[in-house]
Amino acid sequence: VDERSAETALNGVYSYLDDSKWNGGDLNTHLITNNYTRLNLMVNRSASAFEREQVYPMTYDETDTNLEGGWEIAYLIVNAANNVIHYVDQLSDDKFAAGRKNENLGEARFMRAFANMYLMETYSQFWDTSSPYGLVLRLEPSALSNNTLARSTVDSSYNAIFADLDFAIQYAPDFYSIYRACKTSAKAFKANWLMVRGTQADREEAIRLADEVLASEEFAMEENYADIFRNKYSSTELLFTQYTDRAQSITENVNGLFQRLGSGQYRPKEYTSDDDLSRYFEIMDNPEEERYKATLDSAVIEGSGTEKRIIWKKHYDSAETTTMPMYYLRLAQMYLIKAEAMCYLDAYTTEDVATQLNVLRNRAHSILVEAADYISKDQMLEEIFREYIRELGAENGDPFFYAARTFVNGERLLKSYNSYFTNDNQLCFPIPSRELEINFLAEQNPY
Repeated sequence: VDERSAETALNGVYSYLDDSKWNGGDLNTHLITNNYTRLNLMVNRSASAFEREQVYPMTYDETDTNLEGGWEIAYLIVNAANNVIHYVDQLSDDKFAAGRKNENLGEARFMRAFANMYLMETYSQFWDTSSPYGLVLRLEPSALSNNTLARSTVDSSYNAIFADLDFAIQYAPDFYSIYRACKTSAKAFKANWLMVRGTQADREEAIRLADEVLASEEFAMEENYADIFRNKYSSTELLFTQYTDRAQSITENVNGLFQRLGSGQYRPKEYTSDDDLSRYFEIMDNPEEERYKATLDSAVIEGSGTEKRIIWKKHYDSAETTTMPMYYLRLAQMYLIKAEAMCYLDAYTTEDVATQLNVLRNRAHSILVEAADYISKDQMLEEIFREYIRELGAENGDPFFYAARTFVNGERLLKSYNSYFTNDNQLCFPIPSRELEINFLAEQNPY
């Protein structure tokens, strides 16, 4: 009814990012553990039947309740955002301080796009704009009258997502908090998601947006790679995160990624002679490299004897007193986005691509990329994927989507990491069957 109640409602939209007492929940767990398991770069020491029998072999059962959590949380965000958008839009401008009405709407529409893109990548055929298997696109507050809703096409789903982001780019506030959307973070997420859709025009726009984000004075690259994670929520590189209010013990069963990656249960596959599926350490192959040191460590878990477990340090506070950010997106990824886009555009050379990657290599004091070493686009695209792994580790799910959208030697790059991938229908999960029992107009994905 006024600015104060509108701000309270907007707070509610953001609140669903932290959807469980474990300060993380299904959204973050699915973004990282599911996607890294499907990439065959991670194994769970005590894998659930869902991970062992469905996620890794990419063969799914729509009745499995493990599919429901991310779906439910994402639509809670969508519905909360729809309520803000619907009711704030009806208020007169004089109910708000100058400009704040549109800023409120811009933040709400960013969050709706954020949740819808999660749903697109997880439960829709995101790779095919001609597909009818897009979002159950909800743009109004939920009610009995609109409970049943057919799916939109992938193309119209993308159009809705990017329309929300364009509004946020124009009207969201300038940066004021890493926990909130701003114009610049909306540009960054749009650049990232344009690469998922992947038309030539998308790639051109992604470069333009990435350059604008990098030129912004609101965010800055950390001087040292380790400072990103040492500085946690105060890192100048963090574009958007969730707020959490509780640190956790390393021995707690946190059911996936929360402050740490499975409290040591999830680890990259160890590079040993009897582990022929190990791929992570084929890429992270230099223990002396700064990014390796900032990402991986080992610790003896009390009560476990002498066994050492790989710890993903980016999500772990050794003192167990400080909560850790979720790295939905940070500034360095703009260079990876630019490098990938340049590979597809005639206006850029291999040297241009190498220049983008070498910004990250320079900061990590790593051996620089030499353009002459890459005689084909495919080779450079493979190197960009390896750079995604070195730079991002298990920060977000984007390495999976890079491998899913990138073709090397005529096949999706994902195939060379997970041999269980045989057809495109495996790239998304089925819609939970309980949704289809209620919403009989929505058609299940082929799988």
